[in-house]
Amino acid sequence: KAKKYDSYKLKTNDIIITTVGSKPPLYDSMVGKIILVPKKNENHLLNQNAVKIFSKIANNRYIFYQFLSKRYIYHIETIYRGNANQASITLNDLFAFSLPLPPLKEQEKIAKILTTWDRAIEKLKELITQKEQLKKGLMQKLLSGEVRFGAATLVAGDNATKVAPPEWEEIKLGDIGEFKTSSVNKVINKDEKIVNLVNYMDVYKNRHIDKNFDFSITSVKEENYEKVNLKKGDILFTPSSETPDDIGHSAVILEDLPDTVYSYHLVRFRPKKEILDIKFSGYVFNNSLILKEFSRRATGSTRFTLSIKDFSETKAMLPSIKEQQKIAQVLTVADKEIELLKEELKALKEQKRGLMQKLLTGEVRVRV
Repeated sequence: KAKKYDSYKLKTNDIIITTVGSKPPLYDSMVGKIILVPKKNENHLLNQNAVKIFSKIANNRYIFYQFLSKRYIYHIETIYRGNANQASITLNDLFAFSLPLPPLKEQEKIAKILTTWDRAIEKLKELITQKEQLKKGLMQKLLSGEVRFGAATLVAGDNATKVAPPEWEEIKLGDIGEFKTSSVNKVINKDEKIVNLVNYMDVYKNRHIDKNFDFSITSVKEENYEKVNLKKGDILFTPSSETPDDIGHSAVILEDLPDTVYSYHLVRFRPKKEILDIKFSGYVFNNSLILKEFSRRATGSTRFTLSIKDFSETKAMLPSIKEQQKIAQVLTVADKEIELLKEELKALKEQKRGLMQKLLTGEVRVRV
């Protein structure tokens, strides 16, 4: 019986293409998706909704990179059948894809060059992950008072997450500002004021928002604008989520945003003046202690929500303005370092795409 499955066993660097899945584009779907079998999956069996590609005259990695090209993606987009959720491709249509095939030694050299770029990209991804984890740990220590500026650890052990350090004040959010909902949606109505709109995902993916942000557009009644506008120091929260562990994310408005409002999927918190350093605000409400409290208070079954009362009664530990500024400064430096690494990663990917285009079309030949 074991021999019966030998032909379905996978080997390292086998090329697998999925024949069933959601519709293209390729990188957002499953149908036509390409993988190169890693060593850890050797001897696994091939699924019935996938096909293994092999050739006696071509280098597997060279073929793999050809299947990552724009030409291949376009080919899949033209041959798939079905709807958005259930698309498929036939082997005949798949094998109609043609590719330039230089001598085997040149294929191997091209594959080696592109593999080197892939490894550099993976190393940079790993470094970014490490930096993000280090920043997460740093946030935990600084925003709980476990680590202080110019002082020894004042709170340690099991009490580190429960007791406010000296000179820190534990406050209810409702005591230092006002929470307000919105009724603004994405619909643009005639005769209404055209404004910029901050949406749920804008807050979910960011910690700080300024005038350079890429806003959506909507409209509001002139008389309602002042109720849902955004000013410097405002903090926007996500009051709902599919899971309680992913609720209550926030972003701070770094400057006055004329003609800008927030959507009904968000809650605005407008703190009293001189209570919070503006950059510190972008970090303190995204620390694990407050997020755990939001998670504990969230109610629901298929969709979890937080009420204005939940937000108002949630407690936060705040140091002096001076210490807030120092904490924000350290975390901002960490953020900028991560941002620069991500820009480097983006540039590296763009360079690899350009190199692929030249090498895989024969525009640039490599010496063997």
